[in-house]
Amino acid sequence: MAPDLADTGSFKAALPLDELSALYHQKQPMAIVPAGDPMTVTTVGSQTLLNLQKTNSYRVGVAQQPALTLAGADTVLYCQALGTVGPARFNSWQQFLVNGDSLDPTTSTNLVGFIVNRFITSWSPDGGLNCSGLLNMPSPVTAIINNQGLTTGGTYQLLNLIPPSAFEVGGAFYNGSLPSSTANSTNSTATPAASPLSTLAIGFITAFAALLVLNIVALMVFVVRYWLPKSGRPSNKGSAPEIPTKHRQWAAGDREF
Repeated sequence: MAPDLADTGSFKAALPLDELSALYHQKQPMAIVPAGDPMTVTTVGSQTLLNLQKTNSYRVGVAQQPALTLAGADTVLYCQALGTVGPARFNSWQQFLVNGDSLDPTTSTNLVGFIVNRFITSWSPDGGLNCSGLLNMPSPVTAIINNQGLTTGGTYQLLNLIPPSAFEVGGAFYNGSLPSSTANSTNSTATPAASPLSTLAIGFITAFAALLVLNIVALMVFVVRYWLPKSGRPSNKGSAPEIPTKHRQWAAGDREF
């Protein structure tokens, strides 16, 4: 959290702060924005369409690596990873989070309740990723609600939708892609996204090649325009200009008179 200058300096959470914290502290597996995120889709009439350019723009804005194709940001694979990692992590961290303050006291009494609500919203079609529809499966996390309607905790169904090998660097949860041989309950084949290092190297090589071509073209233009015409003309430097024969005769006659 950081001071909000627009609200008398009160401390508040913010998306950029979340991403900066994750960039330096988050260990594998790392979740990256999928193409089905409500913030990255395009609505045309009654249709909701996936948009690779919008997805990558959102990713770049929060320091996440872009996807090469929509398959590299597959929401089905993301939901499978979320269902595998989320409940297990909640189950093991609940004892540490239960004493934490809720980031939204109007909906939950503690940090566990807040995270439970966020998970259920993400899983649902109402403002979330619609994992329940994509996987045909209800949320593996169920909220525990008190008499005031506030979430106090949750119960968790441990799932194994994706094998642990998928969570290595470059795996499904890291870049939204997963080799087809390790995919479970899905027929989609994902294209792995390029690593940040390889993307940077390709960009550098491309820029260097373009600069080299421009320099070669500029040199050719200079040679053709300035050097070749001069090298093809006879030099009269150091001698008087030659007078044509006709003019020499008139000059001689003038001197005779």
